[in-house]
Amino acid sequence: MDAAENYSFFFYTALLFLVMVFLLTTTLTAHLKNSKMENYYQGLVDETKQIKEDCTRLEKEKRAILSDPFYLEMYIRRTLRMQGDGEIILKSK
Repeated sequence: MDAAENYSFFFYTALLFLVMVFLLTTTLTAHLKNSKMENYYQGLVDETKQIKEDCTRLEKEKRAILSDPFYLEMYIRRTLRMQGDGEIILKSK
């Protein structure tokens, strides 16, 4: 091997190494970004599931309030802390 062949061998070896480093860093960066987006997406899915469960619960409560006078009375007493006519509220210490 003469000097020119040595230089071209080292040049192509260095070039191949640089291309591999470039591809490795870009792949790693893309993987990390994808992982971050996947976690964000899963958070949104969980939040959506919780909101749907809340909506279902509130719909059931709405139907109960509109159809059951005893439930309505209990709801008013609980949320507004109201009392009926002639009732006395006793407070504990």
